[in-house]
Parts: sequence; structure tokens; C-alpha cells
Amino acid sequence: MIYLGGPNIDTIPDFVIYHPDSNHISILYGRDWPIDFDGDGWEEFVTFSYSYHFFIFKTTTAIQPEEYGIIKPDSAYSTYEFYWDNPWFADLDGDGMSDISVRLTQTSPYITNRRYYYGNPEFEFTNYYQFSSSTVFAPEALQSVRDMNGDGKGELIIYINEGGSGAHGLSFGSRPPDLVPELRLSANGLEGVSLSPGDVNGDGYEDLLRSIPYSYYALYLGGQTITGLIAQLYRSHTFNCDINFAGRVGDVNGDGVDDICVGENAGYGPTVSVPPGDLYIYAGTRTPSSIEEEKEKHTIEKYIEVAISPNPTNGKVNVHYSLPDSGMLTSEMFDILGQRIYHNSTQEEKGSHSKELNIQNIAATSGIYIFHFTLESGEKTLTKSVKVQLINRIVLGGFLFLSIRSSCRSRGISWMSVSIHT
Repeated sequence: MIYLGGPNIDTIPDFVIYHPDSNHISILYGRDWPIDFDGDGWEEFVTFSYSYHFFIFKTTTAIQPEEYGIIKPDSAYSTYEFYWDNPWFADLDGDGMSDISVRLTQTSPYITNRRYYYGNPEFEFTNYYQFSSSTVFAPEALQSVRDMNGDGKGELIIYINEGGSGAHGLSFGSRPPDLVPELRLSANGLEGVSLSPGDVNGDGYEDLLRSIPYSYYALYLGGQTITGLIAQLYRSHTFNCDINFAGRVGDVNGDGVDDICVGENAGYGPTVSVPPGDLYIYAGTRTPSSIEEEKEKHTIEKYIEVAISPNPTNGKVNVHYSLPDSGMLTSEMFDILGQRIYHNSTQEEKGSHSKELNIQNIAATSGIYIFHFTLESGEKTLTKSVKVQLINRIVLGGFLFLSIRSSCRSRGISWMSVSIHT
């Protein structure tokens, strides 16, 4: 049913669209951003059916769709089925037409494919690019999001396999899709859902929300320069509930900046002590600032210099660091699950310092850890990161990644300080 917007909106549907497949599912895609596959300026309706087909309905000035296309397995893939929960929509080649990405899977033997149909004015679905799990790592985890760097092309979120550990990267849009990431996104290696919430800091670039399973949603800022660092985390405010939903809501309060919507589940287990989950809308703000704004307003940047030796190390290291100002230096260490396993704060003087640290006394096992230095000095907060390879007696590998953050407290900037790279 379609309800037309306007001054006389009511609860009576203006149009009723009857699905051509009686075995359809009541799922409508494109609720976050419009889908215009043929570039005619009219949105398409995209639905799914239990026949494992996607239906794309054209709309016109008459609203009532009379023409539709079907995405279904071609004869060469007759033993495959499309999955309803993995379609993505973004203009990856910047031609003004939405491109559709869907998952096609065979159960025996198990093979999954990620297929890309690029938008075209002919409204045809016979040509596509495809990536198979036989040759590409985890194609089912490939996701499409809106343009973040201002080149008019959407971006790809890619799941990376490095030595058995997972990570995520960002690849800039192209045709055909480029599966070599341009940069890594700081987060754990768990597979989560990505979403374009709009421009939440008013710098003219689309931003990114990404689910960190079982914990929170992370905000990444778009810009001509994209760092991949987390700008803000959105957590549940209710005990035993997880933030596991996000959606685009646009500019709710009319201040010219898009806002952020996240939601939480209703907890685990049938217990009255766990209240139902809530939906949160956070007002967009012109802070955290864009990378470009920070470059323009701070012509002289202060930073912490750090050198660690030996590197690689089997435990003990000498940390040499130079501070541009006196202040409170905080050291924190986190494991891959985000649990803090080390914390120390000391008042330090401006200048050069050297300390010995035994990493094995902090990290009992090999693996990925985050060691974060923060210098609080007056109105400013500075951080510094260095990569260290930890080699223990049993397993070679394990990387210690020190996260980077730079912010100015007086302008209300808040940057997430945890980054995981493998």
C-alpha cells in the first residue's frame, strides 16, 4: 500500500500494489535511501519472494507500477538461490543509476556468490559482475554504501582475511567492483552491517555507521581524506541489551544536519528484569569535525613522538616518547573484544622520556591488542600510535596496534580511540 505525502495525509492508502508472485514476502527494500536503477528520476520498489527472486517495480507519474524486472538465477546457476537478507544498493560507478548487489548461494556443495547488477536505462538484468567463494574470501560479506569521499561513486565494505583473523576495509567505487581495499576500518573482525546515515556532521560528505556485533554501532566520517578511524560509538543504555539496529532518519530537528538512529534488542531470556529495547535518535552535530576542517583551522599541529625497540619483540620493549607539552599521560591496553586489560595515568613533563614495558606481563596470550596513549594538556588531547609485533614462545604473530586520535576538547570533538588492525 502507498500513502502519498502532502498536507492532507491520512490513513487511507492512495494506491495498492499487487505483487505478481503470490508467494512473495512482505519486505520492501530501499527504506533508507531511494533506489533508481534506470536513472529516470523515479524510485523503484524492490521486493523478494519465496521463489527466491527479486522483483524491481518501475514507477511513473501514475505511481501504480505496470512494469517490473525480475532478478532470478540464470540457467547456468539453476541449483542456486538468492538470499533475501543480503541485497545492497549504491551507485558504485557514479553514473546516476543505483547498482544492485545480491547474494546467490548453492547449498551442496556450498558455494556462495556476490553478484553486481549495474543500473542501466534499458532496465535489464542479464549482465552482471560476479565474485565466487571459490576465488574470493567471504563474498557474502561484501556490502555497498553511499559515496563517502565526494567523487560521486558509492563505496564497498570488504571483509579481509589475514592469517586467519578477520578485518574490514573500504574500497572506492568503480566498475567493475574493486575488491582491493584502499584503507582499513578500525573495529574488530566480526561481520556487521553497514549503513549510510547521511551527512551527520555537516561537512558535505556522507558518513558511515557500522555495526560492531554484540556491542555498539560505530560512526566513521566521510571526507576527501578518510582515515578509517572511529569517530563516535553508540552503545546501549540498558543492561543486558545490545545495540543491533540502525536506520536513516534524515534531519529530524531541522538544523540542517542529518541525525543518527540506533536501536537495541529486548535483552536475552524471558525475564521481567530485562526491559524492552529502546530506539535512540542522536542529533547530528557539526562536531566531530571533518578532516578538512581540522586541517584548515590548525596550521601548526602538535603531536606525540614515539619509538619502540626492539620491534619485533618477545615481551620487553623500551618505549621512547617525546611530549610537546606537560600534562596527564594515560596508557590503556585493550584486547580484541574491547576489554581493557591495562590502565595507567601519570603526570608527565614536556620533553623526552624512556620507559621499559613487558608486554607479556599484560597480554597473557598472543593476539591482537590495542595500546592507547592519551596526553591531556590544557584544552587539548593528543594521542599517538605505533605498530609492534609480539612474538611469544609458541605462536608467531600477534600484533599490538596503538590507536591514533587527535581532538580538541574546547570544540567538543570526540573521537573513538580503539582501532584493531591485523
